Amino acid sequence: MSLFKKRILEYIDFKGVKKSDFYRNTGIARSVLDKSSGLTEDNVAKFIAFYEDVNPEWFLTGKGTMLKTDTSNIEPLHFSEKEQYEKTIHLLESALKDKEKIITLQEQRIESLKKGDFEMPPLPMFAESDAEYPKELQLKDKKTDKTRPTAR
Repeated sequence: MSLFKKRILEYIDFKGVKKSDFYRNTGIARSVLDKSSGLTEDNVAKFIAFYEDVNPEWFLTGKGTMLKTDTSNIEPLHFSEKEQYEKTIHLLESALKDKEKIITLQEQRIESLKKGDFEMPPLPMFAESDAEYPKELQLKDKKTDKTRPTAR
């Protein structure tokens, strides 16, 4: 589990915030805190933006106090139902665009692999080096006899 996730969990536990409320308040997808993968920059920004009393130094480095020392001028964010729906729609549209980009890249990679082009760099969501792929997801490049990952 990433340090950021641990700090978020520590914060919501300290403040008595339910995970369901956390997800609803921040617009972060449900179960993100329970997954083994790290947090995206977008999710970190949503957390910091909504919970304004979090000390950024503590969140980023673990140093200092969890809460900002002067929270007297911080007011909780209150969203109307319409604003909440608009925010959710915006986030979903953004996520959809990202998914469409990934699909396009994957389709291009598949076409390239069908043509035998194994020199195409792996997509960002794949492992950083070929050695990180499990053996069952690798295949031999007939031209160079090198093992390369298969498309997922």
